[in-house]
Amino acid sequence: MALNIEGKEKFINDFETFSDLYLKNDSLNTLRKNSIQRFSELGFPTTKNEEWKYTSVSSIAKTNFRFASPSDKFTLTKTDIEKFLLCGKEATVLVFENGKFNESLSEIKNLPKNVVVASLANSLENESVKQHLGKYASIKTESFIALNSAFIYDGAFIHIPANVIVEQPIHLLYVNDARAEATVVYPRNLIVAEKSSQVKIAESYHNISSVNHHFVNSVTE
Repeated sequence: MALNIEGKEKFINDFETFSDLYLKNDSLNTLRKNSIQRFSELGFPTTKNEEWKYTSVSSIAKTNFRFASPSDKFTLTKTDIEKFLLCGKEATVLVFENGKFNESLSEIKNLPKNVVVASLANSLENESVKQHLGKYASIKTESFIALNSAFIYDGAFIHIPANVIVEQPIHLLYVNDARAEATVVYPRNLIVAEKSSQVKIAESYHNISSVNHHFVNSVTE
C-alpha cells in the first residue's frame, strides 16, 4: 500500500502539543498514543493506493492548519447557526463549534428516561463509552481514522437503552469557523443503540464562509 509521508510531521507535532497540554490523566491516552504511532507509520494515502485512486489529499498534507484546541473560546451565536437547523423545533440539538460542544447553543429536550445525549468529553468515564469507544473504527489500515483517534477529545455520545423509542430526532450539528485562519478539527461520535431501540439521528457539517481552508476529520462509531 503506497502512502505519502509528506506533511504528516505537522500533525504529529500538533499531537505532541495537544498531549502535553490537555491529556495529563486521561483514560484514552493509550488509544491516542497508539493511534498517532499508527498514523506516523501510515502517513497520508496517495492516488497509488487503490481506495484513493481518484482522490488526492495532497492539499491536506501541504496546508498549515491550526489545530482547534480545547481551550479555544466560543464565538458563534444563535444567529450564526439558525440556517443549519434541519430537524424542527422539537428536535434535540447538540451544537459543536470547531469540534467542541457548545452547551449555550444546544437544546437537549424531549428525551425518554435513561437516554443519554451528551458531550463525549464529559462522558469518558461512562461505562458504555469505555466499552465501545475505539472498538469499531480500526486504526490499522485507515490513516484518517488513526489521525482522528489520536486527537479524540469531544463529539457526541448517545446511548439508547434496550426497547426505548426516541420519537423526536437528534441533530448533531457541527459548525466550523476558519475565519481567522485555516483550521483542523477531529470530531468523534459514539452512538450505542441497544436491542429493539429506535432513534433518528441527523449528523450535519457546515462552515462559516471564509477565505481560509478548513479540514474536518470526523469519525462516527
